Amino acid sequence: MDHVVEASSFVGSMEKRSDQRDACDLPVEWACFNASARFHGRMADASGRGACVQSDQPVIPGTAVLVRLTSSDGSGLGRAIHSLMLAEVKWCRALPNTSCWQYRFGMKCYEYF
Repeated sequence: MDHVVEASSFVGSMEKRSDQRDACDLPVEWACFNASARFHGRMADASGRGACVQSDQPVIPGTAVLVRLTSSDGSGLGRAIHSLMLAEVKWCRALPNTSCWQYRFGMKCYEYF
């Protein structure tokens, strides 16, 4: 898989957020678009245009990812979010050793009809 890397931390350009992001802790499954390998993670925050996902796999900024909520319980988020998102990864960072996840990436959802 070309867009998932095995080591090192890297940072893509941080996007300027125009929407408020709400903290959440929702289980997700994600994959690089048109790839068969699937990964598990947690959505850490979400807005109408993007989200932040924590995962054990890093992903290269610019990669298109498909993210699916694996639980329909969005309670506590305070907003409706899509259960399936197609997005571009804007940045990816290694997390400190104190986290149960190794990486966090920010993504901006593609606009669709």
